[in-house]
Amino acid sequence: MINFSKIVKEFESGKRVLDELDLEIPSHKFTVLVGPSGSGKSTLLRLLSGLESPTSGKIYIDGKDVSKVEPKDRNVGMVFQNYALYPHFTVEENLSYPLKLKSIPKEQIKQRVHKTAKMLEMQDLLKRYPKGLSGGQKQRVAIGRCIIRKPAIFLFDEPLSNLDARLRENLRREIIKLHQQLGHTSIYVTHDQTEAMALGELIVVLNEGKIQQMGTPKEIYQQPKNIFTAQFIGSPTINKMRGRGENGKFQVDEANFALPISKQLASNSSLSYACIRPDNFKILSTQDGIIKAKLMFVEYLGAKSLLEFKSGAISFLVETKIFDWQMGQDYSLDVDKDDILWFDDKGDSLTN
Repeated sequence: MINFSKIVKEFESGKRVLDELDLEIPSHKFTVLVGPSGSGKSTLLRLLSGLESPTSGKIYIDGKDVSKVEPKDRNVGMVFQNYALYPHFTVEENLSYPLKLKSIPKEQIKQRVHKTAKMLEMQDLLKRYPKGLSGGQKQRVAIGRCIIRKPAIFLFDEPLSNLDARLRENLRREIIKLHQQLGHTSIYVTHDQTEAMALGELIVVLNEGKIQQMGTPKEIYQQPKNIFTAQFIGSPTINKMRGRGENGKFQVDEANFALPISKQLASNSSLSYACIRPDNFKILSTQDGIIKAKLMFVEYLGAKSLLEFKSGAISFLVETKIFDWQMGQDYSLDVDKDDILWFDDKGDSLTN
């Protein structure tokens, strides 16, 4: 179990990156810290590893205060965005170096190197130097160098961001399989919400040094606690519409339609926003839909199409598997009230 208690982190410039943050991360889970640049996610990782010290607050690992413990004594392994390999060492030498520093017998080192190489399917790379490796292979070596130390906690600081899309997908699967095999506590930092959803057993959404929400990928996606989480998690991004309850419906500002709503919410004076995922709209072949809108743009995404519609002065996105569209044409759309997320004037959920 990892606990951050009332963590504050300020830099010399006076900028506060983390603001009295409390966070409990369970053991043996793959937890992802996700948020935009400057949200404090990488700083949290560096605090846990010991590379940074908190301005105030405590960090506990399995009940022990490690806030002032040296990095080498925390039993934590870290994989960085840049591979940080020794260019004059072979892959085998890069893997074995952390063990040599601990004066582990040569035969044990050899066994652990070959076991790690086999686990990451890089037995054929052991005699190569980093300059002869692809980006994905270099990252595997960096991960292997972390594994071979047998740390209690694995920390990943955006390790895949320098790789192309296909390679990121492949290595994501390898990292998941590795976690399932080893069962260690793993904490992974990314700004990519797709990566967070794909990897995380638990997701922590951060913004401006504060936790917005913590939960499973399903909880974060289906039950966001605020508009920030609703907009940040999910691709394409959720549609946000401002309006008000009126005559038992939600009248969208500057639009030519109203949305269905429960009587209880319609009478809530703080109701201010409706958010709808692009794939929750239904495009009808009849004119019976509650929304009449003009198709302004079509983007083909392989198995799906992303459509931009306009009604009055507002635009919104619709995702569909249908491809035969006519730009500039008027369409009729519908949405189920159970698929709409409702938020108050502060951006907090009224749905959950």
